[in-house]
Amino acid sequence: MSISRFFLSVRKSPLFLVLCFLNAISFAQNPTLNGTVRNAATGETLIGATVRLKGVATVSAKSNGYGYFALSQPEGRYVLTVAYVGFTSFLDTIELTKPTQLNIELRPFNDLAEVTITANERKNGNVTDAQMGLQQIDIQLL
Repeated sequence: MSISRFFLSVRKSPLFLVLCFLNAISFAQNPTLNGTVRNAATGETLIGATVRLKGVATVSAKSNGYGYFALSQPEGRYVLTVAYVGFTSFLDTIELTKPTQLNIELRPFNDLAEVTITANERKNGNVTDAQMGLQQIDIQLL
């Protein structure tokens, strides 16, 4: 049997059609949520902000050096949270059905109370100074 006849007979088989269908499904991609996280007051990008999608499973990412993040999940409804130290968190419900870009601005959290740190010096009368010594031991004694 020649090679051309072999390929013609394979293309007509139902197994070939099923394999082609499965191959097409494997290339189907999940929608991507991407964007940047910025400081609302200054417009600067926030490096290392935590971006989470809570749904069936929780998926998270950190914003990179440019404030950029990207998450890929199956289509569905998710709770999006974005958090960064010293800033109020962002919380929203999103419907992820197609590739989506969000530019998120977080506001600085300025409601911090004053903190006073004090220390007392503890004196121990038994210790006057640190003492170290060197003692030479003959190798025969070891």
